[in-house]
Amino acid sequence: MEHLKSPEETNRLVAEVTERLHNLTGGTPADPEKYKRGMELVAKINSAEGEAQLKLMQELKDLYYPKELSDQPKEEEEIDTKSVKEENPEVDKTPDQTENIKKRKLGPYAIGLEIEKKQKENEKGEERIRTRDELLKEEMENKAREIYIKSAEKCVETGEIETAAKYYQKAGDTKKANEMYVRFAEKRERKGYLDDAAKYYLKAGDIEKANEMYTRLAEIDERGGHPDYAAKYYLKAGNIKKANEMYIRTAKYYEKDTDGFKSTAVEYYLKAGEIEKAKEVCIRFAEKLVKEGRAEDAIKWYRKASKLEEQGKK
Repeated sequence: MEHLKSPEETNRLVAEVTERLHNLTGGTPADPEKYKRGMELVAKINSAEGEAQLKLMQELKDLYYPKELSDQPKEEEEIDTKSVKEENPEVDKTPDQTENIKKRKLGPYAIGLEIEKKQKENEKGEERIRTRDELLKEEMENKAREIYIKSAEKCVETGEIETAAKYYQKAGDTKKANEMYVRFAEKRERKGYLDDAAKYYLKAGDIEKANEMYTRLAEIDERGGHPDYAAKYYLKAGNIKKANEMYIRTAKYYEKDTDGFKSTAVEYYLKAGEIEKAKEVCIRFAEKLVKEGRAEDAIKWYRKASKLEEQGKK
């Protein structure tokens, strides 16, 4: 909605509307219908508030002033509060009464401008409150950061490297936190806790060093005759080929063991992606069960082989 731009324009418009409403030249309204509607709008404006008042004022403006005329500025003297008081000596001018006099003198459009002014002042006040709250929040965060950093430094002095890393992380100092994690990982590595070392290298973002720890663990298990454990660490190190080799070695171990471990052999062949070998284990074991007269058990293993064959075709 278009609003008036200045008190000068307001005064001009009110004066001209008044002249038109009372038709000073003849004493009788030139356009009775427009006069009647204008007086109704003035009455409503005086009792309305806020957005409703602004809409009524716009309607009054549109009634007497087409857009092309209302856009033509005219110079008028600004009526201030001082002149209002001087012209109304009979009124005891408390702040509220002075405001009412000012409203009567300046007219409904000026009231709209006053409303807009107060709204803008309120918005500025809210913005100042928000800014103050943000500054307080920032100050508190800075204090907390200082405390975390001091705690971290104290932990470094006492050798509590892992705790120091956590404090640096809470302080938002990722670089220092990672330095602490690397120091702690190196400490664990020297003591032979390679699994722990790998975990802290990962926290520091050093994937290459973490993979080195996992590979060393896998090689230790491989040499120690634990290919199933070795496979787990080769996988963590991202060495899929070596992991599959360990799975196959484990499957072969269980395949030649007692009957109860045949399912385990099939499981490890499947982990290595060797579906055909897993199927062969099922068939050989089923044939063995048939020879032993264990027909029902044999049928179960033949069914497993059949499912694996279907799986291999997909």
